[in-house]
Order: sequence, then C-alpha cells, then structure tokens
Amino acid sequence: MTKTTLKYITTMLVVALHSLAANSQALKCADPKKDSQAVQMATDYLRTHAANKGNQAQTVNTVIKVFFHIMRLSNGNSPGATAAQITSEYNALVSSYTANNICFLNAGFNYVDNDYLDTAFVAGVDNPTLFSAYQVPGCINVFYPLKIKGSNPACTNNCGVGGTSFQIPNTFCLVGNGNIGLGNTVAHEVGHCLGLFHTFERSNGTETINGSNASTAGDLVTDTPADPYGLTTPCYTTSKNGCLYTGTCQDANGASNYTPPYTNLMAYWWAASTPACYGNLAPTNGQYLRVNATLSTYAPLQSCQSPNDYTLNTLTVSSGFFMQSVINSLTTNGSVNLLGSVISTLGGAHTYLKPGFKASPTSGSITIRPIPCN
Repeated sequence: MTKTTLKYITTMLVVALHSLAANSQALKCADPKKDSQAVQMATDYLRTHAANKGNQAQTVNTVIKVFFHIMRLSNGNSPGATAAQITSEYNALVSSYTANNICFLNAGFNYVDNDYLDTAFVAGVDNPTLFSAYQVPGCINVFYPLKIKGSNPACTNNCGVGGTSFQIPNTFCLVGNGNIGLGNTVAHEVGHCLGLFHTFERSNGTETINGSNASTAGDLVTDTPADPYGLTTPCYTTSKNGCLYTGTCQDANGASNYTPPYTNLMAYWWAASTPACYGNLAPTNGQYLRVNATLSTYAPLQSCQSPNDYTLNTLTVSSGFFMQSVINSLTTNGSVNLLGSVISTLGGAHTYLKPGFKASPTSGSITIRPIPCN
C-alpha cells in the first residue's frame, strides 16, 4: 500500500468517526499513524461505513456558518470572552435552533485588537460599519467586546447594552462580556440576524391581547402572545420572587389580561430581576417559520448557508479566509492547496479529503469540523 493511500485512509477514518459522534471539536491536520494496524482499522471501518451509511443525507435542512471574534484592547489585554466561553456560546446557539432543523458550523474564532471596539463603542450612536473590516465573508459574525455602551430598555442611566444586531435581518451582531451565558443572548442576537423581532416590538404597531393584529403588529408572529414588557410604569410591576407581570396595562381594545411570553427566546422577562428568572428560553413554531422565510429571501444570509453536497475542485488559496461547509458530503477533487496565511474551515456530515489535497499553512490554520446536529 502506498504512502498516499495510507494517509488518505487514515484521514478518512478520523474525519468519519468524529462525524458520526457529532463532536463539535475541531479536527486539526496531523500526521497519520504509519502502521499496518491503522490501515486495517481504517479499511474495515470504511467498508462497514460505506455499506451501512453511504452518503445518507442528514435530517437538518440548513447549515449556517458562524464565526466568532473576541475583541481585545490593542495591547491584547481585556478580552471580551475566553476560548472556553466561545465553545459554550456556540453550543447554546446550536441547541436553540435544532428543533427547526437548523444547524450551525463553527467556522472558528479569532482575536481583534481594537481599543475602541472593545470598550468604547456606543450602540445606536456609532456606525456599525466599524466592524466591517473584521467580518469573515459567508458567515454570521458574532463579536464579543468587553463592553457595549448605549441605552438599554432593561435599565436606566445608560447602563450599557447586552447585545445588538443593529438591524433585522443582518449577518453580524455583538454580545457583551456581561451577557455571556445570560438569557442565551447569543441565540437571541442571532435570532435578530435571522429576522426575529422582540416579542415586545412596537415599531410595527402594538399587538392586541386577542391577537387580532398579530400578523401585522408587534413581532409579526401570530403564536407569541402580546407582551407588555417595557410599557410605561406605573401600569405594571414585576414580583420580586417570580418575575411575574402584575398590572393594569391596557391594549388598544381596552383589555388588560396580558399573559406575557416569559420563556420566549426573544423576550426580556428572563432579565426582570437578578438573578435571572427564566431558563430554557426557546422560539415558537411561528418564529421558526419567520426564520425560514428570512433564510429563503435575504440574500446576505443565503451566502452563509450550505449546499447538500459540494465538490471542492482544483484550487490554491494562500491568504484570507476560505470557508466551505455542506449538509451532507464535502469532497475534494484534484489539487486542492490551502497554504500560507489562509484561515480555512471545511465541514459537513462527511468530509472526504482525496489524494491531491494539501494543507500546509504557515501563519494560517486549516480546520475540519463535522456538523454537530444528528
């Protein structure tokens, strides 16, 4: 057996085993073991895998590439997140959308050293394009600054912002360090990127309690109840022991029997007191339908999505970012060279690196990941 065949079979074994385990850990390029036992194990496994699995499609309908950026001061101090937190944030994001058969591929993370963006950026005042130079094409980009300045409806005195997506929909958002792990902020902000409004949204008109205008007012979703959060006090208060709405707020019909969406991913009731009151925040079926509609119509997000299968034909990339993901099978063909300073992530349910594939980064990195769903 030739050296090339040995390297190919062993690489295939590692990638396929991790794919079946749906492990979100990255597979870094490494030298394969050069012994007969490894070859036999790989051959036996691939034979069984081909017979039992083949190129069986996954049940996920959509795979979206997402890239994370940890902001720091220009001297490298005061990071907005740790690598371990990024892993946790990614896992939380994945778990929030699997019910809708939407999965995310972790395309990686990097550090962005910029004093202003790490600690002084003011949401709603400063231009969001300040983050444009750092965005990775073809991905939803999530930035983690140490602090986001700005006004927040959840507090007074310009206490800062936990996260923002700037517009709905969008392909990038911010999550402040103080909101890591709180209220699943990363999935909330990505929800805005995917077209979801707050449940208490009023820019579209105020939703009535009986839902008669639910499709044209509020969050434009019919199965989320009207949300009185943020209405001018003293028409309501929240109990300190349960974060429950108590009030006399009236809608346009004069009704006041609000039943707030306490556990909705796009609501703020989880933050009504400290510690936060509600966990296991999730979208509704109607919100998932809105996400699907956004993904099928908003062109910038379509570039972040993955085909079922893809063949990566002869090419050489030696700088910048190169991201390619699939739902099912990604296969290389011919001379595929990832070199130099390129930062590249390849991923899918199955990744087949055939003879002719070469990963030889110098200052860059090459990562192969399975999708974590199913």
